[in-house]
Amino acid sequence: MSNIVPMQWNAQLPEHLRVASDAADMATLGAAFESRAFARVSTKDNTFALVSLEGELMRVNQMDPADAKVFIDVVFIKWSPTITKAWYEGAYVDGSDASPACFSMDGVTPDASSTNRQATACASCPKNAFGSAANGSGKACADRQRTAVILGADTPVSVNGASATLKAGKDVYGFALAPMTGKNLNAKVKEATKMGVNLKGVVMRAKFVSQGVVDFQFLSYLGAPEYAHTVKLAATDEAIRACGLNDLPARPALPAPPVHAQLAPPAQVVQPPAPLIPQAASAPLSFPLAAAPAPVAAEPSKRRRGRPAADAQTAATPPTATAFAAPTTIPAPTAPLAAFPSSPPAQNGVIQQPAAASSDLDALLAQAMA
Repeated sequence: MSNIVPMQWNAQLPEHLRVASDAADMATLGAAFESRAFARVSTKDNTFALVSLEGELMRVNQMDPADAKVFIDVVFIKWSPTITKAWYEGAYVDGSDASPACFSMDGVTPDASSTNRQATACASCPKNAFGSAANGSGKACADRQRTAVILGADTPVSVNGASATLKAGKDVYGFALAPMTGKNLNAKVKEATKMGVNLKGVVMRAKFVSQGVVDFQFLSYLGAPEYAHTVKLAATDEAIRACGLNDLPARPALPAPPVHAQLAPPAQVVQPPAPLIPQAASAPLSFPLAAAPAPVAAEPSKRRRGRPAADAQTAATPPTATAFAAPTTIPAPTAPLAAFPSSPPAQNGVIQQPAAASSDLDALLAQAMA
């Protein structure tokens, strides 16, 4: 190590140390502690004091002549929506800057950097139960709501016995509210909301009303330029650090509700048309016709004695039917039919055969056989 160059700021800087690209990396060394630091309001021993980033204590040196109480005028410009929790091992030592052994930035789960976590969830932690405090009342794990404020008026302070004045609206301070102090402030918030007043534009006077408990009263409105200034300060890193918003653990987004699969209606299968198959022409439909009644042979009439007339033979043969044929004229007989002799009356119930002369019978037979 004999070639070490002596350190002289005014001397020429060696060429091998002129590395501009390391400037950004060098700026982060030790800055992690500064990024968590912020000036704050102290309420220890029921008195107000302002603690600078360097840890310098500046006690508020003003009293309200009406009640001889110390007060401080502030404007709330930002706050955390959650409650922080902190538990310390052993008794608190005055002036100690020791970190809590177990703490939570969201009031739900202990921070991963806690050196002695007491439970996996704050709700089930025994140190978070009422009656767990050393004095038997309250909780061993302290609840706080972190807020950011600015001074609403020039404030006289005492620093190491010397007097000084802190300017209104210049610096941002963290103000951790204890549970009862937070309830008192919330009552004022509701009152302002009811009247339609934006609390970020109102100067409030804070006073102690009991041990460790602060109450507030409305003092005055901010002017338009002052209000615009507070809006800018609320967006600064100092205000965000004072509220601990950078320290809130990232919560995974809630899973989307399950989407129930909906069964699609079955696809309508369209069957292709069957190929046409040639088929023999079918016979035309026909209903069975009732069979024509068979011709009934005319019962032969009893032959009369003698030769039948020619017109009688013709009438025996039925004429062929024609559509709308004119009626057939039956010719008149050419010779009169021979008359049968009348039957003799019955004797004793028996019809007697008439007696005919032999000459007449022979003549009839001959006529029939002719």
